Amino acid sequence: MTESKGTVSVNFLLNRGSVWLDVDSYLPHEGKVVLHVHRDIPELQIRIPEWAGYAKVRIVRERGGSVTEGRGMDPSSWVKEHFLLLGRACAGETITVTFPLDERTTVETAIGQTFLTQWRGDDVVGISPEGRHHPFYSGRKVYDTAPMREGDYRRLENEIVW
Repeated sequence: MTESKGTVSVNFLLNRGSVWLDVDSYLPHEGKVVLHVHRDIPELQIRIPEWAGYAKVRIVRERGGSVTEGRGMDPSSWVKEHFLLLGRACAGETITVTFPLDERTTVETAIGQTFLTQWRGDDVVGISPEGRHHPFYSGRKVYDTAPMREGDYRRLENEIVW
């Protein structure tokens, strides 16, 4: 997550807390990200993976008992090719962004060996062969509904900029 001149950008769809907003990611189980806004943000944008199919992105905004909906195919929704422009966000607002998950199998070669790799979105959820001594992804479970944990995010007042 970064901020520049009033624009807050959610760059990775990972669970994360900040002074501006918290990100609850349901990936790789569901194609869903929930943004809990803590401060008024003049301009908010979120990076949507290329494989998500921009026209299939859905946005639900909840604030003060009011609910509005939008779609990725709406005019002027995209900036910098992969960022969905959400515009102004207000403290207390919850924004839910959903999209279909891409599931695919690829053939990968590493150290002269070929592997069948199962992907769900950007996540590797299976690999074959798993390996004899240290099996990869053998215990990875993917659910239809994301298993969420209780807890709170760490929110630094001064974000580290890389």
